[in-house]
Amino acid sequence: MVQRLVELNEMVEAAEISLTPILLTNQTALLHGHHPHHHIKGTQLTAILLFHHDPTLFLSLLDTNTFWNPSHLILFCLNPHLNTTSLLTMPVVQRSQFVLYMNLNFHLNRLSLFAYTSFPLQLDNEGLPLLKVPLGPWSLSRFPSLQSLFPSRFNDFGGLELQLSSWCADEPFLYFDKQGRCIGQNLDALEIIGDKHNFTFVPQDIPSDYQWGDLVNGNWTGMFGDILYRGKHMVVSSMPLNYERARDFDFVYPYYANGFGFLLRLPPPMPQWKNILYPFSTLMWGLVVVMTLTLAGSTGLLLSYFHHIKDPIAIIFKVAGGLVKQPMTQTEEHQWLGKVLWIKVWLGVWWIVVVVLAAAYMSNLVTVLTLPVLPTLIHTVSELLQGSDKIPTMLDYGSFVPDALLTSPEPSLAQLGEKLYRFPYSKEIIYDDVMVRVAEGTYILIESHVYLIFLRSKHNQIGITYIMKEQIFNGYLSWFLPLHTPYTGDINKALIRLVETGVMDQLFTRHWEKSFKNLDTKADVRSLTLAYT
Repeated sequence: MVQRLVELNEMVEAAEISLTPILLTNQTALLHGHHPHHHIKGTQLTAILLFHHDPTLFLSLLDTNTFWNPSHLILFCLNPHLNTTSLLTMPVVQRSQFVLYMNLNFHLNRLSLFAYTSFPLQLDNEGLPLLKVPLGPWSLSRFPSLQSLFPSRFNDFGGLELQLSSWCADEPFLYFDKQGRCIGQNLDALEIIGDKHNFTFVPQDIPSDYQWGDLVNGNWTGMFGDILYRGKHMVVSSMPLNYERARDFDFVYPYYANGFGFLLRLPPPMPQWKNILYPFSTLMWGLVVVMTLTLAGSTGLLLSYFHHIKDPIAIIFKVAGGLVKQPMTQTEEHQWLGKVLWIKVWLGVWWIVVVVLAAAYMSNLVTVLTLPVLPTLIHTVSELLQGSDKIPTMLDYGSFVPDALLTSPEPSLAQLGEKLYRFPYSKEIIYDDVMVRVAEGTYILIESHVYLIFLRSKHNQIGITYIMKEQIFNGYLSWFLPLHTPYTGDINKALIRLVETGVMDQLFTRHWEKSFKNLDTKADVRSLTLAYT
């Protein structure tokens, strides 16, 4: 007599994938055949593995497939005599965010189908991981939805202590306070998430190889190397998301947008003697000169022709002298001029023009003397390459930017990469030497835009340097975890809530102001905050 334990289509319906295309395959095809990535990896992918014999070897081979990572995994054992608890210890099983284990058991001399899940981070009374947790016998009424079939496995991390891969010199995301503690926006956000999911963390002051993190000859360095080769759990420094990082690591929802900017020395003001020319434009000066020569010259010629004055040149100079507020005194020879009506009207109009011009000139001159006129600033990469002899530089701490510039399809960026000087650094005094050269006007520093604003204040260069308007490699900052970390989705979901509710913005503002208060400078924190936002 055949006992019907479960209808497979009922389980599929309960898993809410009945409207999703279903791929049926076997062991050989799954291991050796080619499957598009979206068939074996995805946040909305449910994989059902049915087996009668021990699938340990198969799962071990499947573990070598770096793309295999369905978010929902169902292990369906059809052999009631097979002990498969050890399967739940295998990394290839635990890499899925949600795991359901279906097993046939004898209950009251009848075969029954029982459902289990796994909470690998939680411990039982004996201190052992809860690898196999019963959910109850199978029935459609007991498991009517995806949430009931796949309970969250990482609501509770069991007090896990996460070892962070970080560099605590990344204001305002991570930095040291005056007591030498590593604090910052990202650590506050992670603490909020840790309170919800019951975990703590230990930040790292600096990566073990003193590198930020880049892919060099196929190997990751810096903070990425620490989580890939040295057992760290997460990178929480301000890391932009790019193709290589997204390919080799898990990442969470981006929490901030940032790019790389250019810090330059302000060019010196124009020579002070030129201040007398700046109140008027070149066109205005030309009009004033032409008008003065025309009016003064025509006055002298008319008086010479109609009234036969002996010295018309003196009249011309007296009329033109009105521009510099010189009085037009009359000699005994020219006393009769004040009685000629057309001369009085002619010169009256001229004096009104002179008063207006003089007032405009003086008001503009006050502005010029208060705010010195600077040469045109460089604000694009093209202008930097064409009109500057300064050396573009970036500290050689293991950033992806130098290599990305060299391989850029954009000609101006590729040319910038060829000219870029990788400045050697010391882990004790990282930016002091290069900032001195920026202040001297010989170097142009390339660094993340947020950090450049901080560096200008830290080194008292707000009044002598500026940041170009154009940025390169604009992107989104994210946290990174080892590839196929099963709780990435839980941290991602919590971080999304912090971003959407504005908590991350509040944390940024708080630590932005606090990082400047840690300095010995007298920077206006509010103006710096406005400059960033």
